[in-house]
Amino acid sequence: MNAETSTAGTGAEQTPRITRAVIEKYAPLGAYGVLLGSVVGAVGTTWDVEWHDDVGPDTFFTLPHLLLYSGSAIGGITSLVMVLMVTAAQRAGEEVPRWVGGVPIRVFGGRFTAPLGFLLSGCGAASFLMYGLLDLWWHTVYGFDAVLASPPHFALFVSGTVTDLGSIVTFAAARRFRWGVVGLMAQASLVAAMTAIPFTALFLFKFDFNPISLGSAFIVPLVLLLIAGVVRSTLAPLGVAVIMGAIQAIFWWFSPWAAHEYAAAVGLPLRDDLWGGPPTIPGMMPMLSLIHISEPTRPLY
Repeated sequence: MNAETSTAGTGAEQTPRITRAVIEKYAPLGAYGVLLGSVVGAVGTTWDVEWHDDVGPDTFFTLPHLLLYSGSAIGGITSLVMVLMVTAAQRAGEEVPRWVGGVPIRVFGGRFTAPLGFLLSGCGAASFLMYGLLDLWWHTVYGFDAVLASPPHFALFVSGTVTDLGSIVTFAAARRFRWGVVGLMAQASLVAAMTAIPFTALFLFKFDFNPISLGSAFIVPLVLLLIAGVVRSTLAPLGVAVIMGAIQAIFWWFSPWAAHEYAAAVGLPLRDDLWGGPPTIPGMMPMLSLIHISEPTRPLY
């Protein structure tokens, strides 16, 4: 990392100083680092759910879980680095523009200056890893995971959503730049594509309606309106839809392939009652919302 140096007093001692130019240079890298973490986490999620559906219960230490927590670690470390850089610049008297992560927030009694977007994504990633420890304890006490409906899983879903929202704030703050618009559309597409996952918790209440369809019908239009308003373009929602379609197509192929190949690698058989339907997470994405309204969705493991 480049940093300018300044000399204090009459001595020859030089101390490194993070400047506004350095912050602006690395802001896109920080924003896309959080997005990369979200992508890695989404890949781990769709793989993990398909593993449960096609193969069976698992332990805490699996490759899908490794991707899940690696994605969170990538987003969390990136957010922390950006917060420390902005804090160092502020302490050196540099004014950091608000397009770098959004409105600066003073935290821990003003000791740190955290842009709102990186603050949200960092807190979401930190809580994700913390609840990962709870999930490890849950596996230790109860053994194999047989159902999705466990407190650690719901906490993980919420934490991941907070990280994604922080990424959206970061890119929205940089909407004046092309990289900000592209990143905003990509992250919004990922949020819309994976929006069904948190709503699976509502299946526990045995409603007469499909909560995934209701959640998608609420969140996806909201995301599209948000993108159209922030980017100020009627074509932006179309771009989000195209990226969502690409995500669904890739996951549609990847989910069963990864689950089956991993099962073969570790010597586990597939379930005898595989129903031959669409992959679980890609099948719940909003592109198929009309199907969800007319047909019941297979519960997640």
